Amino acid sequence: MNILFVSIDGDPTYVGGTATIVQLMAKWLRDNGHFCALGYFQKGEHPTMFFEEKILLSLDNETIMKEFNAKHEFEILYLTQCIGIDWELLRRCFPKAKFIAAYHSRPMLMCPTRRSLSIFLHGNFTLPSKLKVSLYWLFYPLYRKHKQTEEREAFNRLAANCDALQLLSKGFIPNFLKIVPSFSEKRIFCVGNPVVWNTGIEINDIARKEHNVLVVCNANHPKRAHLMIEIWRRIEEDVRFNNWTFTFVGDSIEVQMLKRKALYKYHLQRINFVGRQNPFEYYRKARVFLMTSSFEGWPMVLMEAMQMGVVPIAFNSFESVYDIIDDHLNGIIVENNDIDMYVKQLKWLMCHEEKCMKMGEAATHIADRYSIEKVMKQYVVQFKKLLSHDQ
Repeated sequence: MNILFVSIDGDPTYVGGTATIVQLMAKWLRDNGHFCALGYFQKGEHPTMFFEEKILLSLDNETIMKEFNAKHEFEILYLTQCIGIDWELLRRCFPKAKFIAAYHSRPMLMCPTRRSLSIFLHGNFTLPSKLKVSLYWLFYPLYRKHKQTEEREAFNRLAANCDALQLLSKGFIPNFLKIVPSFSEKRIFCVGNPVVWNTGIEINDIARKEHNVLVVCNANHPKRAHLMIEIWRRIEEDVRFNNWTFTFVGDSIEVQMLKRKALYKYHLQRINFVGRQNPFEYYRKARVFLMTSSFEGWPMVLMEAMQMGVVPIAFNSFESVYDIIDDHLNGIIVENNDIDMYVKQLKWLMCHEEKCMKMGEAATHIADRYSIEKVMKQYVVQFKKLLSHDQ
């Protein structure tokens, strides 16, 4: 098969997430005899060096796009960028290809919250940008309605132009159909993301882990990192856990604000903000991983933590959490927004080290369940099924 990935032109080291998954998928497909190239709408600040052949997807580049397709005769366009794009341009340039809209998040009508707009105003942005955001904040109900109308229209364009839709979890299907009720469920297939690392942790090393609670995130608003600080504040108030520490890996404007709050308002003593780092060694040492997001698609950090034997606690704020965590077997799922229960479950893990270690061992099996081999075989089945409809 000849496949064009329509995604970010970015080095996964800098942009992570979707770019990492695209590169993993393309490498596996290439190693198994398929041709893969990258199409991108905007050149990245740190462009990927993985793809030998790339093409800029723009109206000014239409002639070159058609020549690129004539050379490679793409059978599939796998679009991880599928909201707010020029579908008509793609159809003109790749008329025989099947389009797969790969929606790698929780289907919902997105809109920045007032809190996230407030955080933006604290950032190092231009005055015109801050004035514009100030107006959004002042007239937030109108802004929210406008943004969600735009989002709904973009979803409808996606539905009208794709041949198939990939979601990360069957739990997301009702969410999508709520936005686009006319879309046929038969055109949807669900495949989760694979684990990223080829290595994990030795089972014997789980017993040697430190008394450490870990967070890995850059704290944009959906991560609700302020809840993590509140949760840890309650842990520090309990003298039973004086030998436990908290590590925060990641950096952003919001992280810096949270750091000041944790250190100078709450005067927390056993919290360590280490900035943007490779989290591998932190996973290796930590026993418990916190996730407090208001929504996720398929959180890679959750998979990474489990692969390294770190027991996760997460809210049930996204349906795919049930695909990843088996409650009280390899992690803990808490009812969304129930902070008291979240703290209670965290304390339970910290008090029951033997059970925590067993859950950590069970968590490592995520590497088998979502290995790149197993996940990509599911993709190949779906790709071939879609192409066979023309025969």
